[in-house]
Formats: sequence, structure tokens, C-alpha cells
Amino acid sequence: MSEAVFFVENAEELAKQKMDNINPELSEKFQLLIKFLSRFPESCSNPRSKQVRKNFGKAEHIEYLAQNFNESRLPKKPTPPTTIPDEVVSLVLNVSFD
Repeated sequence: MSEAVFFVENAEELAKQKMDNINPELSEKFQLLIKFLSRFPESCSNPRSKQVRKNFGKAEHIEYLAQNFNESRLPKKPTPPTTIPDEVVSLVLNVSFD
């Protein structure tokens, strides 16, 4: 980022509120992340959305980060391969996906 970036003063409190609305179990961890990013905002990745980028470090950006933080912890089921596996691999995949 070319211009100076920073988080709002109450970023930790905002982080807790936003994550409490999404997934209260992750509030403490997310609050710790925002505490770190408040001290080192250059470590935060650039948001893709221009609207969120314009509000870097503010409530909208923190909510965006909270949603991504929560979604990144959801279990992901692997997609089945498109190639034809041998019999043993096929058996393992059928047990895993059925």
C-alpha cells in the first residue's frame, strides 16, 4: 500500500463485536489477530473490494476480515478427482465421499 494505513483505535473491541455476531467461539482469536494487525497494519493483505479497501482498518474492513477468518476455519471436503483411479483408490474414495 502506498499511503499510510492504520486501524481505528477501538479495533479490538470492534473485532470482538463483529466476530461475536458471526462465531463467538472465534472471538478471542480474532481479537488477537486484529490487535496484531493494529500494531502492524502493513502485515494485512489488501482487500479485493474497492469499497473495503477504501475503509481499510475501519468497521467494514474488520467485518470483512471476520467473515474470512470464520470461513477459513470451516471444514472443506476435497473434490473428487476427474481421472479414473485404480480399484483400491476407488474403494477409499467411495468410502470417503459416500
